[in-house]
Amino acid sequence: MIRISVLLLAAALGCSQPVDAVQLGAPLPGRPETDQPRVQPAHFDDGVARLDLGHVRASAVLPDGRAVVVDEPGRLVLTDGVQRRVLLDAVVGVPAVLGDGKVLATRSEEPGQADLWIVEVDDAKARPWLTWPGAEGQPTVLPDGRVLFVADRGGVASLYVANLDGSGWRQLTNHHARPGALGDRFVPPPVRVLRQEGSRVIYDAGDATWFIDVDSGATGVLP
Repeated sequence: MIRISVLLLAAALGCSQPVDAVQLGAPLPGRPETDQPRVQPAHFDDGVARLDLGHVRASAVLPDGRAVVVDEPGRLVLTDGVQRRVLLDAVVGVPAVLGDGKVLATRSEEPGQADLWIVEVDDAKARPWLTWPGAEGQPTVLPDGRVLFVADRGGVASLYVANLDGSGWRQLTNHHARPGALGDRFVPPPVRVLRQEGSRVIYDAGDATWFIDVDSGATGVLP
């Protein structure tokens, strides 16, 4: 792996289930530590039992109502409100819930480095999702089941889309950008995904709201 040059932040996931947690991403580039959002305490409450999860960095809800959280030490934890089970360590950002009992999580063993891992929550089995050189992260599951993510295969953080099994991947942005020569067509990666509208993903890039059409590759800044 090589050092990724940009933020590996979590895509926004709807947490309408009873998980009281603040979803936080990785530190924002160029901002001091004092300007970063703080980790907040969270609990899982199913109406019967209340489990203190301590401090969590991110959370997401599975289709069956269970939750996965990233705790303060960076462990991906599965909980049903009564019991909890550690699935993976060294996790950053918000995990993306897949539709087949799996979770896609960003794992970073060293600062500035990250890989996407696919985790089978019931079997607690985890493996790298991609075996690319470089770093990747920020997974967002699209309505058609594909995954939008950030990778720096060419040394510049760019948006990619791939099938659930990692096949059929396609680079969507920054085809001609090179480290130190981003050019005027550089498309920044997401700080936070705001919403999805068909094949378009609307996201906050930090200083502007952008869209990307994952089918056509069209991008632009929204007013």
